[in-house]
Amino acid sequence: MNVVDIQNIPLDLIDVGARLRTVDHDYVALIASSMAELGQMTPIELRPLKGGTFELVAGAHRVAAATLLGWTEIAATVRQLNDLEAELRQIDENLVRRELSPFDRATFLARR
Repeated sequence: MNVVDIQNIPLDLIDVGARLRTVDHDYVALIASSMAELGQMTPIELRPLKGGTFELVAGAHRVAAATLLGWTEIAATVRQLNDLEAELRQIDENLVRRELSPFDRATFLARR
């Protein structure tokens, strides 16, 4: 896998496409709030398409949050991936995410 440095990519060049997990608009609002205050902490992941556009591999909620904020571009890692590699990275991105327990979420929100 060839990794290109993190770069800012115009949002209008990103094809979000069909996602394995639907975008939760409440979660997007939460991410947007964080991104507005702290900036984007984690780049999205893309793969290049013909014609200078990109397909989203991972980061649909971050893309939606950036769009909600009116950003015109977003930090991304661009990787050369075939269809299977891209699908597996999307699956792994969602599988390895550790959801907070209700107690942890409440603790973190109170501390924030």
